Amino acid sequence: MFEPFVTGRTHTYRDVEWLCKAMNVLQNYTVMANIFWTFVEGLFLHNRVAVSVFNKEAPFKIFHTIGWGLPAMIVFTWSSFMHKHNSDGCWNGYFDMPYIWIILVPIIASLTVSLATVTATVTRYLQVPTACHVSGLCTSC
Repeated sequence: MFEPFVTGRTHTYRDVEWLCKAMNVLQNYTVMANIFWTFVEGLFLHNRVAVSVFNKEAPFKIFHTIGWGLPAMIVFTWSSFMHKHNSDGCWNGYFDMPYIWIILVPIIASLTVSLATVTATVTRYLQVPTACHVSGLCTSC
């Protein structure tokens, strides 16, 4: 936004339609991938603490699909709708269009499930008795 003022250039990536749209797609993809990888980290933590404590194998293919593939499919769907229904050269004002919900709903759902998963994991971790409580040998318990 401030690039011409900072660098003194008269042309920016916003002047090239395909490049501007590609930057919008890339920006939305990186935001979604970041949030979905946060979800994957919470899921991994939950699996390690609450579900499979002694299992060394983690379903990394599923994690990679959730972290990289799901955001790619969602952003591809969003960009397809934007390409079809927004004739603006750089998709200006895309946040005011109803198609932004294609991106926002999965983000909100992912953050909600992540919060619930981490809360459940921490609650379960705090309820697990320590060896001191189980054996009854500790005087400081």
